[in-house]
Amino acid sequence: MAKIESNDSHLRGILKDELYYQIPIYQRPYQWTEENCEKLLDDLFFNYEDDREGDYFCGSLVLIAISKDSKATTYDVVDGQQRLSTFILLAKVLADLYNDCLDPKNLEHLQEGWKDRHTERKRLSFNTIGSNAEYDFQDALEHFNDSQASKNKNNKNNYLKNAICLKDYLMKKEIKNINDFIEWLYSNVKFITIICPNIDKALRIFNVLNARGLPLNATDIFKGELLKHAKEHEREEFVSRWNALSQKCSDNDLTMETLFSWYNLSQSGNF
Repeated sequence: MAKIESNDSHLRGILKDELYYQIPIYQRPYQWTEENCEKLLDDLFFNYEDDREGDYFCGSLVLIAISKDSKATTYDVVDGQQRLSTFILLAKVLADLYNDCLDPKNLEHLQEGWKDRHTERKRLSFNTIGSNAEYDFQDALEHFNDSQASKNKNNKNNYLKNAICLKDYLMKKEIKNINDFIEWLYSNVKFITIICPNIDKALRIFNVLNARGLPLNATDIFKGELLKHAKEHEREEFVSRWNALSQKCSDNDLTMETLFSWYNLSQSGNF
């Protein structure tokens, strides 16, 4: 029987050449806000300045290996996409802001964060339906430093808004030695990586895990349970319909939680 593997992994071991990540069809959208990004940077700099020798624990990554050969392994990200996506954005922001004063090795580490430096393969890809996630993520990597992007307060691209937030925070922060900080970031930021043999085991962990980041809400758990019991050929259709329903709720200033609470009340005769 295939087992679940669990390992300590530092950021250097997660964002490296032979590892690639994919956001699967059943994942919820990227929901981190500027506040989440600022809190992450506050925590990182506090630990860097206060306890430089210690590790900073950043939660867990729940993964499924979906392809593997002698040169690369690709994982579906079941839990941890908010933090993983943000660290990739942070790598790009750091590389662009401090390009002229980085040690070559540190610049290589940062560049490996969002793509393979030799093949140009993207570190993070998206297998999503009815979503602009892949386009939005690439747009954030390429345009966070554009003056027009920073001025557009109504932009709905969370990746871009957060990349701009990371840039603005770093530009205001007085970092005495940026190379020391990047070395600490890649050597001392630690995740617990949980590698599952299949989607059923991964979704079971996903449903009970309250990792650092955005806690799972009732509809996340409900969606995960439905996916766990759906046949493989039904999952794509299910996610497509779920996303369409979620979009209709959003268009009417409702949440999925509100919709399901109304449904429960109607079923119980109390509506």
